[in-house]
Amino acid sequence: MGNELDELGKRLERASATDMASLAAWVVRHVPDRSAHTSPMAGGVVALTGRGMYVNCAIASGLDEPLTGSDLDRLEELSATVGAPSTVEASRLSDPSVIPLLKARGYRPGDTVRESFVQKLIGASPANDDHGFRIEVVETDEQLAIWQEAAARGWGHTTPEGRATSDLFAAGAYATQTPGLLVVRDRDDGRVVGASALSIHDGFAILGGMSTLPAERNRGVQQQCISHRLHLAIELGATAASVQAAPGSGSLRNIQRQSTGFTHSHTTTSWVFDA
Repeated sequence: MGNELDELGKRLERASATDMASLAAWVVRHVPDRSAHTSPMAGGVVALTGRGMYVNCAIASGLDEPLTGSDLDRLEELSATVGAPSTVEASRLSDPSVIPLLKARGYRPGDTVRESFVQKLIGASPANDDHGFRIEVVETDEQLAIWQEAAARGWGHTTPEGRATSDLFAAGAYATQTPGLLVVRDRDDGRVVGASALSIHDGFAILGGMSTLPAERNRGVQQQCISHRLHLAIELGATAASVQAAPGSGSLRNIQRQSTGFTHSHTTTSWVFDA
């Protein structure tokens, strides 16, 4: 299982790199007043979306080949142009030389840590019962606005800056991800109870962030979001899937205590340049 688990973990990192590169490229094209950049680096990508944004790092770089001092020179220069600290994501799946190089260079573990869980998707799509919920893929600007409001309320993005960042990333995901964003409604009265995301690259499904409105918690919304997206991923031809969560989070506890079929693969840590 070890080699298979490692390969699934690497597929996840590559899919995440593709995902974030697409989003950064969208920011470059559609938000001209914001500094952003994306380019390949050491088998992965540099995805920079600017100061205060969610994505400013090298992803999957050094996964299948060594990271070099020249790579870090370029990353540090590019990061400075967008006003963000130079950051590299690394894990046990990285080339063994990566973390020693980062330490020697003055990089230190940052605050961003993700626990990654993976599973193979085999066979026909199972029956899908959403247990009192109706889950719909966002296909219109009106639905996007509903998703943005639900996500902001669920994640507590109450400040103007926090809401603007959340809305921008949702718009980018809507434009670049397939199948993309999903709104969760109560089946009886149609009220919105949550939001989630699903992105598929090269047959690998990334079950993105899940947000449940505070008044709707403890109803099993997250469990149904996971089940529904796995069903949809299989329908769309995905052969593997992942879900990620921050250590100690409610999402992580839900994943660990529910029978979702996922196995822990690796922990990804952001290494930040201590200038």
